[in-house]
Amino acid sequence: MGMIAPAGLASVTSSSKAAWTSAPTTVLSATIAPRSACGRSLAAPACRCAAIACDCTDDARGALMNQMDETFDPIGPHFLSYRQQDGTQVTDEIMWRLRAAGVLVWRDAADLSPGDTETRLEEALADGLAGGILVITEDVANSRIVRELEAPRLIELAAHSSFGLAIANDVVAWGEPDYGAPDRLLGRDDGKLAGFVQDSVASPDGMRQLVERVRRLRVRNLRERVAACDGWLRLSVQTRNSGASVDRTGAALDLRVRPARSGRLPDATGLRYFADSAPGIADAVIDAGASKVRLSGGAHLSVALALGVLLPTTRIGRIEVLDQYDQTWSAGAPAFGAEPDLLHVAEEHITGADDARAVAVYLDLMPMPNDGAWLALLDQVPTPFAAAVHVRPAADGMLDPGRGAALAGTAAAVVRELTYRHAGAEAHIVYRGPFGLAPLIGRLLNTVRGVLYEWDDTGESARYVPTLRTSPADQSRPVETLLHD
Repeated sequence: MGMIAPAGLASVTSSSKAAWTSAPTTVLSATIAPRSACGRSLAAPACRCAAIACDCTDDARGALMNQMDETFDPIGPHFLSYRQQDGTQVTDEIMWRLRAAGVLVWRDAADLSPGDTETRLEEALADGLAGGILVITEDVANSRIVRELEAPRLIELAAHSSFGLAIANDVVAWGEPDYGAPDRLLGRDDGKLAGFVQDSVASPDGMRQLVERVRRLRVRNLRERVAACDGWLRLSVQTRNSGASVDRTGAALDLRVRPARSGRLPDATGLRYFADSAPGIADAVIDAGASKVRLSGGAHLSVALALGVLLPTTRIGRIEVLDQYDQTWSAGAPAFGAEPDLLHVAEEHITGADDARAVAVYLDLMPMPNDGAWLALLDQVPTPFAAAVHVRPAADGMLDPGRGAALAGTAAAVVRELTYRHAGAEAHIVYRGPFGLAPLIGRLLNTVRGVLYEWDDTGESARYVPTLRTSPADQSRPVETLLHD
């Protein structure tokens, strides 16, 4: 079971800190700094709302500003309140699961500067939050900060604003979730928390329910903002960042996959958390009232392709991708035909293997070809592919972002045509090309079962490693990680 306490919508946040006493019912006071439609303070440098958020009019921005609230910020972080002694491990998992789902998180281990713990936590609450998560463990009963400061304030906020409060219950009694634990351990005799839906995070299903519930409330609180921005929703993605709350872009969803400690490959556990949240990504965009997505950031290319698969043309009308070089790659209505003046099949291998159930496509789209790891993959794969094609640009030089839609349509057409020729075989896709193009290709592969690869040169020789499996027709599990811890 799970819970979040909903309420109405507000819009912007406090940018200055406000002092409040330790009394549970003290109301915060704060000076509000105006913010742009992308959520950044107008006093801050380089606000790029028009470039990567939306082109809100002054009237629309003014209407949003009129809904200012001292403590609630719909694009702010969600505050994690927990007991360190026995709650650190489960809170780590909650934190990275939420980040992998695009939910910005404030957590003391990542966001608390040196100084007085109580004061810093009060400042975080005063700076504008989208919600909070109370993590209930047995030893939370011994945390004065959670019992007397954080829990009362979070409950108060949930009762009087759009602030969403989730309860992550890790307490089990006789093999079942103990739904009386939050009130009992926090010393509340009013039974109020028993009226909240609680997610039992002792189980993987409970973890997934918690994450989906928090994300759903977050995006629903953004509907007026999205409407004022003509149906555009901003989504930022990174797979190499640490994920602290300062790593925020003003996007509706800041998707952060837990980074690997070393090497080039993504973190296997981080990918698993991303895969667990994958079924709800398109729903989150639509729940926000959006029909168009502006994607920015940078990521491992398998994740970029998978994001495109999760935001298909059948559900999202237009996607614009701002890459690391400030170039925009965009696509609207799907272009399914191949354009030979853009890409061509440089080489094709037909094995004729009777037991082959897969085909392989190497989208080698950088100016200089590099096929050593690709050829090694073809030689070393346990079961030969029924067919394999090597796709190259038709012209020398870097690809033109202005032709993004046509390039994506041509690349996707090669993949689909090859799979159709082999009875809908699974397509093993090795992509070597611009980050900005990858989601545009992925969104056209909603009828293709795929395996997505990552390049790794940390061993004796460079190789391509199967990383993610995409199954668009499987609504409960459209993405699966193939890496192991």
